[in-house]
Amino acid sequence: MKPGIAGFLFLCAFFLQQTAAGLVCAGGAGPDLLLAVTILTVFLSSGTKGVIAGATGMAALQELCFSLYGGPGTAAILLSGMSAAAAKRLFSWERPLFLFPFTAAVTLVYHLTFWGGERILGSPYSFSYLLKLQPLYIGYNLAAMGILYLLFIKNKESRSQI
Repeated sequence: MKPGIAGFLFLCAFFLQQTAAGLVCAGGAGPDLLLAVTILTVFLSSGTKGVIAGATGMAALQELCFSLYGGPGTAAILLSGMSAAAAKRLFSWERPLFLFPFTAAVTLVYHLTFWGGERILGSPYSFSYLLKLQPLYIGYNLAAMGILYLLFIKNKESRSQI
């Protein structure tokens, strides 16, 4: 994936997270578009360090603009991006059989990291509240990754077969 396309996806995720993603929230949970775009761009890019740096920068900007606490979301995106880079080297990521369970696992890691950082900074949310919302977060992120998969990976496969 070209750096310009990855940057465009990060900007779209940044703006859509605060506008359109809020419209499909249920029970206090919604999709995390920056997380889904981070996983996708790490898998599709040849240089993962730049993509992880861009995702971390966008997460820092998102927290600066919209969050009560600064740092936990950035750390969670950094850890998620590094996990995706390690998985890219180890597994065949093009197949949904790997991509979707990996997205579910990274969603859990992301939210545990996010919750832990916010808890250290004084957030009143309990661990049971986080666990109660995890199925919704995972479902939303799987739906977002499914859309991105259809747009980018499946489309790329069909173009390469021609």
